Amino acid sequence: MSPAAIEEYWQHRVRVLTENEPRLSARAMAGRLEQEAAKLNRSDSPSERWIRKEQVEFRSRQAAERAPYRQFAWPGSMDTGDLPWEASASALELLRLFRPYETGQRPTIALARWFWRITQAAPDAPVVMRRALAGRLTAAELIGDTRQPPAMEPCLVYRTWTPDGGLAEGEARQRGQVPSPIPDLEGRALSGPEVDDLLVALVGPETAEDVGRLRETMERIEAQRQSQKGESK
Repeated sequence: MSPAAIEEYWQHRVRVLTENEPRLSARAMAGRLEQEAAKLNRSDSPSERWIRKEQVEFRSRQAAERAPYRQFAWPGSMDTGDLPWEASASALELLRLFRPYETGQRPTIALARWFWRITQAAPDAPVVMRRALAGRLTAAELIGDTRQPPAMEPCLVYRTWTPDGGLAEGEARQRGQVPSPIPDLEGRALSGPEVDDLLVALVGPETAEDVGRLRETMERIEAQRQSQKGESK
């Protein structure tokens, strides 16, 4: 990862811990993040001084700006207004994927909200695809890229999780009727690994293996789609 991406990863990690464990000191957080880095085979955990600076900046934000980093819990997240009650079923479905009672990890409000929105738009899409799309849109929201959500529309319009829909979307893209995936704020495509990395930062290192499996599943789905596309020619 680039230095900017490394710093962004730890910024989001510090924000999640600061919002959900407000009594955790910068020193204690530095020790925890060093342990987390070791689990992920990383050697770039931030210093206590850097963490303290990030905590001060994040705590100075308005409550609404900090809300996306809160962890989802039912019914608490609905009672506080972080999510509407109508999102309960979708948010709980997402929560099950994280196995909260085994791992201690929970999705953030931002991820739960996007998963709910995707489920409303495509209730029959496989849960792995809904989670993947929600992850990409969450990442875009948190880096401030407002151009990403419209780029997801063709996937939902063509129902690309179905064989016919995937072929139709691919043919429309080849004809130039559907735009190619747009770049992010840095002028490059928001890659799968970058989205995965951000999700680990938001939820915790215990989910790294699950996120990796999710990426592998999505790659298999895409490979099958491409194979079907080739056979149809």
